[in-house]
Amino acid sequence: MQWSEMNKKLERIIKDLYQTFSIYPLKGNIEGCPCCVSNSDKSNLHSKPLKELNSEDLSRFSFKAMSTFGGVDDFKHFLPRILELSVNDELDVDEFIVLGKLDYGKWNDWPVNEQESIRELLLHWWCFQINNKSGFDLFLFVEIAKKLNDFTKMLDCWETAVESIGFVNLIEFIEFHFSNLTYGAEEFKEWNKKQLNEFKMWINLKSGLIEKGFFHYESLDKSLAESASNALYILEVLSKQPNQ
Repeated sequence: MQWSEMNKKLERIIKDLYQTFSIYPLKGNIEGCPCCVSNSDKSNLHSKPLKELNSEDLSRFSFKAMSTFGGVDDFKHFLPRILELSVNDELDVDEFIVLGKLDYGKWNDWPVNEQESIRELLLHWWCFQINNKSGFDLFLFVEIAKKLNDFTKMLDCWETAVESIGFVNLIEFIEFHFSNLTYGAEEFKEWNKKQLNEFKMWINLKSGLIEKGFFHYESLDKSLAESASNALYILEVLSKQPNQ
C-alpha cells in the first residue's frame, strides 16, 4: 500500500475513533490530585476544541490519566486526540505510557465497538510505522502485538521488498533484537509461545530475501549491505541453537 493510501486510511480510522468515543462528553471540572495536577493542567484541557488540543495541552493528562487525573470516561473523551497525536509523533509522552493506559483503564472490558475501533487504529498505526518510518520502534511493536494478539495481520502488512523502508526495518530488527526474541528477553516476556514461534518462523523465511538485498546494496549502500550481511550471520547462528 502506498504512503498516501495508508495515510488516508489512518485518517479515516482516526475520524471513526472520534465518532465512536463522542458519547463521552467533556466535563466542566475534571478531578485531579492537588499534589500533582495544577489548575493550569486542568484549564489546558478546556482551552481548545478536542481536535485542536496539542501536546502541551494533553501531555500531563496523558501521563496521569485515571491514576491521579480524571477517570475512565474522561480518558475516553480525550483518547482519540491522544492517539492521533501519538500516531503523528506529536505527543511528548512515550507510546509505552499511552498504550499502557489502555490496560490501566481495562479496555478489554469496554464495549465491543470501542475495542474494535482501538484495535483497528493500532493495527494501521503499526502498518504505517513499519512501512514509512526508518528506525524499528521496538516498544511500539511489542505493545501493539500484546494488544492485538494477532501476529498474522501485523506481519501481512509488513512490506519487505528489497528497496522498501520495511526491508531496512527488518534488517535493523534482526541485527539488534532477534537474539533477544530467540532467547526470550524481558521485552518479549508477555508473548506466548505461539506468537514467538510464528514471528521467528516468519523472520527465518526472509533469509533468501535478505541475501538478495545484500547483493542489491553491495554497490549502492555499503553500510546497509554490511547490516544485511550481519543479519544473515545472526540468522545462521541462531538457527543452529536448540529451540527455546
